Amino acid sequence: MSNKILLIGYPLLLKKMCKCLYVLGNQFDFLIESKHKQKFDDCFPDYTGNVFFITSFDDISYTDYFYEKSYDYIFSYIFSLLIPSSLISKALKGAYNIHPSYLPYFAGPNPYFWTIRSNVPYGGLTIHHLTDKFDAGDIVVQIKIPLNSLETCSSYKIKCDNALPDLLKLFIDSLKNPNHKNIIQKDRFYFKKPSFEDYLIDWNYSANEVNAIVRACNTELTCRITLSNISIELLEVEITDKVATVPGTVLIENNELFISCNDFFIRISVVFIPKVGFFSGKNFVAYYNLV
Repeated sequence: MSNKILLIGYPLLLKKMCKCLYVLGNQFDFLIESKHKQKFDDCFPDYTGNVFFITSFDDISYTDYFYEKSYDYIFSYIFSLLIPSSLISKALKGAYNIHPSYLPYFAGPNPYFWTIRSNVPYGGLTIHHLTDKFDAGDIVVQIKIPLNSLETCSSYKIKCDNALPDLLKLFIDSLKNPNHKNIIQKDRFYFKKPSFEDYLIDWNYSANEVNAIVRACNTELTCRITLSNISIELLEVEITDKVATVPGTVLIENNELFISCNDFFIRISVVFIPKVGFFSGKNFVAYYNLV
């Protein structure tokens, strides 16, 4: 088919999408955030078509570039700017966004973090209609992604990326199905970009909550605590059956480091000390002579 498609988002993911969407058309234009220009050049070294690098939709050069353009389809995946309705309207057959959560849950800019942080049994990948609000359009198709109790933010991201071909196949099948019905998002759960406070450890949390924060920060955010005046990053903790005492109580047994939450102690398994290195909990205790 000769449909013309505009792809918006992160270059590495758009490269995967090109292969999946080829059945819809082989004319691809790209809209890429300027900060990802080098990544685009790496992913599409031989591309000679139309690509526009953007920092803001207020840029007059953007308006001039797209003024007379139109597309059959527009797809976006991982794009931090809110796409205006003036661009969405240029899609004659439909404009869609791919969001890495099982909408209506975890709409917003970092669903990877919030999905793991919330300790839910599954995440997902969703295609919905683009609107002038983030992740708010009617749902076309979606896939549930089961989550392991040891899942990290980064492992969940990999699962989402691996599910992309299956999701796009479902989407293409939906276009062929005259009886397909979209799902209206009535109760969207929007989560803001996580702030510094969102990944601080509060020892008044349960052991499950602390464990979830550590996993949600792995590997893109920093889950940091101060222990014996040493600033450390928690990379892995383990929930024990040792009943809690006062939240925040530090306990060292058999050269292992335990800290009390509000219900159980957690064992500190792996830490990182900036400018020093990675340590197991035992080696951290031994190196800093905390026994």
